[in-house]
Amino acid sequence: MTYPNSVLMALLFSFFLGCPPSNGVEPRGELDSKPEKPLLFKWLAGAMVESEKGRVFHPLKTGTTLSSGAEMNIVADFPEKAFVYVFWEDTNRSVSVLFPRNPKELSGNQTYPRVVSILSNVPLDENVGKERVHLIVSRNRLVKLDELIRQSTESWKENPLEDIKERNKEVLSQIQILKRDHAGLQIARSRPVSIGGVLRSGDDELSNQKGTEFTVNGFLYKRFTIDHR
Repeated sequence: MTYPNSVLMALLFSFFLGCPPSNGVEPRGELDSKPEKPLLFKWLAGAMVESEKGRVFHPLKTGTTLSSGAEMNIVADFPEKAFVYVFWEDTNRSVSVLFPRNPKELSGNQTYPRVVSILSNVPLDENVGKERVHLIVSRNRLVKLDELIRQSTESWKENPLEDIKERNKEVLSQIQILKRDHAGLQIARSRPVSIGGVLRSGDDELSNQKGTEFTVNGFLYKRFTIDHR
C-alpha cells in the first residue's frame, strides 16, 4: 500500500513522539493538550545562631556566612505529585542525601506527610570552607538521579573511599545535566509565606519565621552556598 507523503510524515512524527527520553527523566505518558498547573513548593531553610539577644534565625541564602555550631534547619511543605531531592555538599565536595532519606522511597509513588522536617537543629562541624545545599523539585521522576542515589548508598555501606568519591562526582555531574536540560523550565516565581502552625518544633524563634513558596513550572533547581568560617 502506498501512503501519501503527508500521511508518512504524520506516522514518522508519531513514532518519534513515542521514543523514550535519554536524559534520565521518566516519560509522562500520553501527551495532554491541557497545560499542567504549576507546582507550589514551600520550604523554610536556615540556621539558628546564638547571639547576645538569644537565638537568632539566619535564612539560607547564597553567600550566607555561618560559623561552626550554627544549627541547620530545613522544613519542606510538599505539593502533590512531585519528586523532591535535597543534597548537602560539604567542604570536601562529599555529597550527602538529605532527602529522600531511604533509597526504598525512590521506587513507586510515595505519600509523604504534608510537612516534613529534613534537618532539625543539626550543628555545623569544625571543617570550614564552602558548603552547598542543592534543592531539586520535579513533576517527573528523575530515573538516573534515583539510580545514582541507590549506588551512592550502597557505596557507603561497603565503604571503599575511592568508589564513594566517584559516586559523589557522578551525582554532582547529573545535577548539572538536569539543570542544563531543564533550563527552559527554570523560570520560577517565589514569595515569602508562612509555614507556621505546622512545625511544632518547640522553638518559638523558628516557628515565627517566614518560608519561601516557589511556583514551579515542572522543574526547579536551586543551589545555596554557605560560607562556613
